[in-house]
This record gives sequence, structure tokens and C-alpha cells, in this order.
Amino acid sequence: MMVPAPSPRALPLFLLIASGCASVDYTDDDAGRVPDVSAVPDVPTVPDVPTVADVPAVPDVPAVSDVPAVPDVPTVPDVAMPFDVVTPRDVVSATDATVRPDVVVPTDDGLCPSGATRGCYTGLNTTRGVGACRDGSQSCAAGAWGACVGQVLPAIETCGNLVDDNCNGDADEGCMPTSTGPQVSALAVGNVHACVTEASGQTSCWGGNPYGQLTSLMPVGTPRPTRVPSLDGVQLASNENYLCARRADGAVVCTGSNANGQLGDGTTTSRTTPAEVSAARGATWISTGYYHACAVVAGTVRCWGRNESRQCGAVSTTTCGTSLCARTPLTVPGITDAVQVAAGLSHTCALLRDGTVRCWGDNSSGQIGNGTSGSADLGVTEVPGLRDVVQLASGHANTCAVLRDGTVRCWGASSFGQFLDTGMDRTTPTAIPGLTGVAQLAMSVYHACARLTGGGLRCWGYNSYGQVGDGTTTTPRTTLVTPVGLPPVADVAVGYWLTCARTADRAVWCWGWNLSGGVGDGTTGGTRATPVRILP
Repeated sequence: MMVPAPSPRALPLFLLIASGCASVDYTDDDAGRVPDVSAVPDVPTVPDVPTVADVPAVPDVPAVSDVPAVPDVPTVPDVAMPFDVVTPRDVVSATDATVRPDVVVPTDDGLCPSGATRGCYTGLNTTRGVGACRDGSQSCAAGAWGACVGQVLPAIETCGNLVDDNCNGDADEGCMPTSTGPQVSALAVGNVHACVTEASGQTSCWGGNPYGQLTSLMPVGTPRPTRVPSLDGVQLASNENYLCARRADGAVVCTGSNANGQLGDGTTTSRTTPAEVSAARGATWISTGYYHACAVVAGTVRCWGRNESRQCGAVSTTTCGTSLCARTPLTVPGITDAVQVAAGLSHTCALLRDGTVRCWGDNSSGQIGNGTSGSADLGVTEVPGLRDVVQLASGHANTCAVLRDGTVRCWGASSFGQFLDTGMDRTTPTAIPGLTGVAQLAMSVYHACARLTGGGLRCWGYNSYGQVGDGTTTTPRTTLVTPVGLPPVADVAVGYWLTCARTADRAVWCWGWNLSGGVGDGTTGGTRATPVRILP
């Protein structure tokens, strides 16, 4: 550092010499003309010159060490650039480079060496390397590090994929109505047919197609998954011999059997090409019962199809054959904040945003859940004492609810071991013994399966065709069984005689009755009592 020198001081020293002009005479001699010294006048005396000691002393110049130090200027590597949040891993040394070859030591001038690469991560250090989060890489050009490319940062938790997307150490947490809502299944299983929608929205189907529920593109029996573009969407629902799809824009389309108006197109004509249910546009959830279907639209519930027990929620005078029906959607009265709906054979239940449940329709086996049973029309009724519900699933004449604590409550008929016993109807919600940690529940007419938070699967109920997947056809299964050989499961759906699951690696497995190729393994006939991988 250059220290300014003090200004020099003028010294008060004057030398005055008085002199005058005089003529000089010269004399001649043998050597030439020599001046006559005697003629030179006296020279005045020169005054005494002051000694150095008499000169006032110059003040001491402060030493360099006495000058206040200039604060250190940070070097380039210490300055965090917008594309490179400095983390402990970015503080490097020669030792680091020896231990971790991916770390590059900056050059002496603070610039990175061109062509060098290093790991990088711009998220919080507490998420680095946790769950899905991964480092990216940076390259050096012209002495500066470029953008961090290829890193995986925390994202919103995705339900059912068994991945810790938000990198907090817990996979699939928070999959509740208050956050992301009940899990939307990418699978749909009917009588002896099934479909799956990929993450891209593309749908493939296989199995029996007697009513065109798999559209005209499919023959009556298709034993392998086949693309069905007209059913592309974000949610599928199927029951018996018809199928509905909810598209990304909220439109609902249905195809297949329509004898009870369950396609919602205003007719009773079966279709082999999907038709839109116009009054259900804007749907956020769909469910298909045996002969009727429902959708959640802006918090309301709208249902169509058979309505002899007022399972569509409102009175209708239209008939389909000999039964009352609603050929277009009816709005269920008194419900404005639904998040999910579950349709059974002749009853329907809805989950509200506050975690409570409302049911309506047939109550012959206690399906309404209010402690009564019988033929009386109770209208829309709250299931008393049921709180903190996060998902509903309905079977033939029963409904089950998954609670926030991962336990399950069921009510209605238990003729086929759906409640882990036989012959005892429940008119109020009853816990399923031993079933805990449930993340998703799927029910059909005869059996049920529950996906656990860790990816395990438990099934129970009717099993004549091996649909519980334990390698037997023992029926009913009144204990919780684990399907044989399945990797961790991310999604599950059940039909009359079939069960299908999507595993964490996005493979699809099916088991049960293989009539018309329902299992999807390329064969027809027989049963598959253990899961068979069919996709990819």
C-alpha cells in the first residue's frame, strides 16, 4: 500500500555574499601578463553558515505500521454469485481436491480454471442429497462458474410415488384433503377389464369389451394393454360394464353400457365412443357405482344413472326401462364443499372439506352409517361421530373411510368378509382390526385392498378367483393377506374379480380372473392367484 509522503518544509537559510566590481591591474613578466594582486580590494567576510543542528527539526514521518490498516477486500471466490449459493462444499482447499476429485481449487487470482467442472446445489443444505434432491454440475468459462445444471431441488410432495419429493426425509407425507386431497388413482378396474393412465395422460386398456366400455378400437377381448386415445385423461373410474374418464380440462366422458342412463348423455343407448357428460364439466373427482356415476364440481356433487333409491341425491321421475333414473346429472342438495364422492350399488357418500362424511340412498344394510337400517328414505345424512376422514371407498352395499391417523372405519354389508368377518352388517363406522398405516383404500363388490404408507399392500374378502393375490383361491379371506411378490406399491384399484396395482417403478401388475384377457398378460382364461407384471 502507498503511504503519502509528508510535504517538505522550506529551511530559513540564506547565504548573503556582498561583492563589488573592481579593476585589476596587470604587470608584465617573462611568463606573460600577470595580474597585480595587490590591487584587488578586500573581500567582505562571509557570515557564519548555520550548522545542521541549528536547523529546526523536521517532524517524524509516521511509520507505515502506524497507518490505520485498510480493510481486506474479499476475493472473487468468496463472493456468492446469483447462480452459485456458497455452501460448505464450495469452500475448497487442496485437501478437498485430494479427497474429492469433483471439487476444483480456484487459481491464485480467485478465478476458476477454464474447462473445469464441479458439483453444485442451490437449495438448502439440509435438503442436499436427501430424498429426490441431487447435485447438479457447473462448468468454468472465462474464469467464472456457469449455471448449476441438472440439480434436483425440493418439490411439492407427490402422493403415491413412494418418493421423498420435498426432501425432508419422509416419502408421501401430507397426502390429505387439507393439502393435496385424496389420491387420484391412475387405474380403473371393472368386471373383467382394466385401464391405466400414464403420467403423460395416455390411457391403455385390456380385457373384456362386450358393451364397448373400452371403445370400438378394442375387440371383445383384448389380452394385452392397447392404447385408447379417446380415454386419455387424469382420472379413470369403471364399474361393471362402463367406464368414465376425467380430462385435464375438467371434462367428463363415458362409454359402454347405458341401460340405466349411467353415461349421462341424456339417452339409454350404449356407446362405443366416449360422450361428454356436459353438466359435469369442471369436475375435480369422479366415481362410478354399479349403475350410477357421480362427479364433484366446484364443491357440489352431481350424479346420474339409476335412481330408484335416490342414490343420485334428488328425486327424478324419468325411467330407464322399469327403474327410475337420471339420464343427465342431478345436483345433490345441501352439499357445497365436497372434495370426493364414492358411489356404491344403490347408495352414495361424499367427503367434505372439513373431514366429515354425508351419505344418501339405500340403507337396507346400514349403508348410511347413522345407526339405522331399513327402506326409509333418509335423504342426505351426516355419518355421526366420523371425523378426520381423508378418503372414502364404496363397495356393493358398504363404505369405508380412511382416517388421518391411517386407520379404517367401515359400515354396511359384510357378506363376503369385507370387514374381516361374515354375515354381520354394521350400521355405524367400525374399525377394521389390525389395519393401520393406510394411505389408500380400494373396494369392489366382493373384496378390498389397502395400500400402506410404506408401499405394502393388504387385501381381504372374496377370493374365488385369486383376486387377493396370496397364491390361493380360499374364500373368503377374513384375515389381511399380502399379495405375493409385489414390489412397493404406489396405486391400487379393484374390480369384481380383478385387482391391479402400479408399483413405485410405474410397472403395472394384475391378478384374479383372466376371462377375456382381464389380467392383461397376453392369455385368456383361468385365474392368476399371484400378481403378474404386464406393463411395461
